[in-house]
Amino acid sequence: MKKQEKIDKTIVVPGDLLSEDAAKAGEGTYVENGKVYALIYGLADEREKTRVIPLSGKYLPAIGDVVIGMVADISFSNWKVDINSPYEALMHISEYPRRIESSEMAKIMGVGDLAIFKVVDVDPSMKIELAPGRVSFGCCEVAE
Repeated sequence: MKKQEKIDKTIVVPGDLLSEDAAKAGEGTYVENGKVYALIYGLADEREKTRVIPLSGKYLPAIGDVVIGMVADISFSNWKVDINSPYEALMHISEYPRRIESSEMAKIMGVGDLAIFKVVDVDPSMKIELAPGRVSFGCCEVAE
């Protein structure tokens, strides 16, 4: 059985001390006198870098985030996924747990389907690459 990753996030307000290590400053933070403080209201996330995830507005993804997304479009080899970010998120066909043909993509995840994904890469131009977020990967039913 796969070990569950514990996620501890604390709600912070501007000015809250987040770290004594200025090198750990990430998005939504500022450094003063060698210490890292919250710049915005949100959730403190402390992985490699200390960042604050805003509680309102658009989502800015980071590698390792687990998200729920809706399939917005299907291309020859990618699912385009809406993760409520201003940037495009894609899951390549090769990330699917078993080998499939592009003709099968819409049967597995069609436009409008919801699924859990993990952010595996965010490049400097904010291109977001996704992978299935769980071994038991699958779509969710949406109540109308």
